[in-house]
Amino acid sequence: MAARAAGAVKGRARVLDSTAVYDAVATQDTVTAWYKVPAGSANPRFWLYYRNSSGSWVFLTESGNYPSSSTWTQASWTTPTIPAGATNISVGMGLINVGSVTMDEFGLYATG
Repeated sequence: MAARAAGAVKGRARVLDSTAVYDAVATQDTVTAWYKVPAGSANPRFWLYYRNSSGSWVFLTESGNYPSSSTWTQASWTTPTIPAGATNISVGMGLINVGSVTMDEFGLYATG
């Protein structure tokens, strides 16, 4: 998957791969993804949302930045504890600045 953040709203542009959605049965998870970023582009990071019992998606947190790399690099992030009552989670990788990132092979593993 390739994503390009071409503009920003209130200083942030987020491009998320929302295909990594699953039933939130674990209390903590590890997210992995392979990525590459053109030289001079922004640093990618993960975002985490959860669906509450009302069916609404709620932003929970984001990871720190991962280094720019023009070659395929694997990122791994262990999420904080998922709130009680969450029915699903969605994770994605994106940029907070204008730039582009190519992502592949997302993984989501229960760790806690």
